[in-house]
Amino acid sequence: MPGVFTNDEHAASNQINSNTTLQTGFLADQLGTPLFTAMQSIENFQQSIGSFDGPLSEAQKTFLQTQLTAIQSATTGVTAATAQNGLTQKQVDTNVTALTAQQTSLTGLIGNMTDADLAQASTNLATAQQSIQASAQVFETLKNSSLVNLLPIST
Repeated sequence: MPGVFTNDEHAASNQINSNTTLQTGFLADQLGTPLFTAMQSIENFQQSIGSFDGPLSEAQKTFLQTQLTAIQSATTGVTAATAQNGLTQKQVDTNVTALTAQQTSLTGLIGNMTDADLAQASTNLATAQQSIQASAQVFETLKNSSLVNLLPIST
């Protein structure tokens, strides 16, 4: 049914994560052509045979039943596309949740490395230096001490 739908033959697709690309669009002619073809057939039949006024002939009944099957098939195609769209939306939602969790995790990891409190870090460094110096003094004092100096002198 050329001329009814003018699309660019490019159904949109999007990459939702590093491994997954989804087709997120549909082409109008893929979804609409079966329905419009059935409707055009009814129009052509009516113009060639006459209107559907009054009691229907067997040929008209048979034709309309055939077209009803075609219309039902077209609506099944649209329903399938709608269901596919729902599945795609669910997959996108799942990936958004996963990517948000990953972003939160990475922000915390990087933040712990880059968001240092310089005043606190300086205080911690000074405290550590004082502790090391005090330990060194204790070891030096112990090294220079002798038990001989502590023994009483007997005369």
